[in-house]
Amino acid sequence: MLRSLPHRRLPGVRFELPAPAPDEVLPRMDIAFFVGFATRGPLGRAVAVESLTEFEAVYGMRIVLARDKRSGDPVQGLLHPAVRSFFSQGGRRCWVLRVTGEEVQAAVFPVPSMLLAQRSAGGWRVAPALLLAGSPGSGADALRVSARLDVKLLRVRPLPSSPGDLLLLDAAASGLQDVRSGDLLRIEVEGRRVHGRIDSIEDHGAQRRVMLRGLLALRAAAGASPALEVRRIERSVSAAPTSPDSVAAEGEWDDAGRLRVRCRLPASALPQRGEVIRLQFAQLTDGGWMSLEHVDLLQAAEPGRWPELALFGRPWLEDAAIDALAAWQASAQERVAQVLRLELQAQDAVTTTVSAPLRMAASAQQRQGSAFGLDEGTGFPLAAPPQDGELMWLPLAELADFEAGLGPLPSALSALERDGLARFSWTLFAEPVLSDCASDVLADRAEALRHAGRELRPLRGMHALFGGRAEALINEPTLLAVPDAVHPGWLPVPRIEVWVELPTLPEPPNPCAGEAFKDCDAVPLPAPRFLKGDDPDAEGSFTLYWTQVVPGATYRLEE
Repeated sequence: MLRSLPHRRLPGVRFELPAPAPDEVLPRMDIAFFVGFATRGPLGRAVAVESLTEFEAVYGMRIVLARDKRSGDPVQGLLHPAVRSFFSQGGRRCWVLRVTGEEVQAAVFPVPSMLLAQRSAGGWRVAPALLLAGSPGSGADALRVSARLDVKLLRVRPLPSSPGDLLLLDAAASGLQDVRSGDLLRIEVEGRRVHGRIDSIEDHGAQRRVMLRGLLALRAAAGASPALEVRRIERSVSAAPTSPDSVAAEGEWDDAGRLRVRCRLPASALPQRGEVIRLQFAQLTDGGWMSLEHVDLLQAAEPGRWPELALFGRPWLEDAAIDALAAWQASAQERVAQVLRLELQAQDAVTTTVSAPLRMAASAQQRQGSAFGLDEGTGFPLAAPPQDGELMWLPLAELADFEAGLGPLPSALSALERDGLARFSWTLFAEPVLSDCASDVLADRAEALRHAGRELRPLRGMHALFGGRAEALINEPTLLAVPDAVHPGWLPVPRIEVWVELPTLPEPPNPCAGEAFKDCDAVPLPAPRFLKGDDPDAEGSFTLYWTQVVPGATYRLEE
């Protein structure tokens, strides 16, 4: 009887393919998205930070919002402590979005001893040069701006050219090694400082032909005949509603060609050394410009009167340079020109200094290509105001080195108003259009809202998590925190009568009553009378005044 053997597999090799790993990676659950109040920082754009130091570098320290009605203690924003707590408990990365109201304003900074000329169809329009804080709000109040002028000498000779806006110069090629198109050139001709933008440099062997365009001249006002008489001065920006742009002034000339101007200005809007003011002369219509070399206080504020100041400087007048240039071209005389370049420096309260070069001249075409002003990526906290057309920066003084910086122009608004947080509302933290959307349709409504216009619209507040600018926010946060939403809100302090006259108190009892002897030399002093002064300023400071009953008498104020 035969039995069948069991089937046995021969030895060999077998290949098994493992199941492919899923493409999706679980998201990190430790990245937070903070929405809150800060003194500075970009608006409408979230920034990723990986330490408290990075957060403070972008958004500053804690912001003071209001004061407690009962205790008077300051109420501070909670964004800074929330981010600090996040990193202290092991957090490694978070996104931060600063929110403000529509009323947020940027600080305005004067550039030391600089004018900004803008060309239009009617000619050049000159005004003091101003810069805006890169991030709106009160966080820029501690900044100070200074400038340094770099001068390169260049020997030039005029060439025949059409009069007006064009000037051709002949220069040695060796002196143009570091000179490029767009530099500002200044030439002293017949007592005038002629400024022009280097439009092009053509090679002619050992010589180069330099073409200047956009000519603008300044001349010293000290040499005017007859001597100019100052009537008024103008500031670039009003400091307060009670501070006019123009105030009456009187001027005196010295032998060195400097002008001493006496005027009265509000104590809250005193000019700074290096600031440029406009002068109105009795003999001229256009006026002139003066960079303040010194600011002296002649008389302190009195009840109903502003303090009296003495302003020193060298005034300059705008002038047409066609006649002077024509005579120079006819003589073909060689002169020494100056290639001017400006470097700005910003310094904050903790002595952090940032410098950046500034292009001093540009045509309208270069302006359209963003080839004028401060270069992006330098980290400079200030920016030139948006302007169109051909521009030139004109120095009124020789800025040899960075001197004392200029702070922002004073403002009548409080810090909270300039931060855009004078009114507290839930709309600061969210997109109002999406407030009534249920959770199951919120994402679709947010996406539709972003694509409603021709360009993608960034959403406000916490709804920015649903998308924003591609370079601003990556879809990686998984935690949402709105720490400042817990505030109960604040209201402005109701206006009350600043000065209240109390009723006259009865005379105190005579301390010498009942005594047998009195000092024969003692003479009773009449009681001083209180004088009403100016109302307190935005910081709550004010000055008290009394009548002087006896010359040389001293007073002691007890509270």
